Amino acid sequence: MRNIERYRVLGFGLWAVCLKETGEMIGDWTFDNTPFNIVYSYMKNTNEPSYKTAVSYGCKQVDEYKNDVNEIIKVFAITRGEWINR
Repeated sequence: MRNIERYRVLGFGLWAVCLKETGEMIGDWTFDNTPFNIVYSYMKNTNEPSYKTAVSYGCKQVDEYKNDVNEIIKVFAITRGEWINR
């Protein structure tokens, strides 16, 4: 549902990046397809694979908060400049 709403409001949703040889999905990126200058990644603090992935492509933790069900959410971000210079 959220991705359909993104298409309605923004004109696009998530992109998948797949290895050509195997078709395995390895991620999704934004800077080549939008004018945005910063990308945020949100995940539960217990989701270690997600935040390790964010760090692996250059994100840094910029915030942490409790959501409406009292789970701790980590916020990572990378700017267009950081992406280009990584």
